[in-house]
Amino acid sequence: MTRDELLELLKSLHHELTVADNVDDETKTALQTVTDDIERVLASDEAAETDGQQKSLSEQLRETVIEFEVRHPVIGGLLERVTDGLANLGI
Repeated sequence: MTRDELLELLKSLHHELTVADNVDDETKTALQTVTDDIERVLASDEAAETDGQQKSLSEQLRETVIEFEVRHPVIGGLLERVTDGLANLGI
């Protein structure tokens, strides 16, 4: 998966969040923070992020995926694809 494909996937994720009516504000905020961080890393074209920063982003995303997979399968599926895309890019 390319960076551009991953950014498009993040756009789809944002759209799903805006139309999902059963997602609480705290969860939306947490997911928005994680996706903003991902977009920042992808847009900056920085491959030089430290392992600690990458791990933190990765851990945040995993926690969010687990939460969404049960309650919001579509959003959980999109998050899973984002996680796979990040792994393919080495992020």
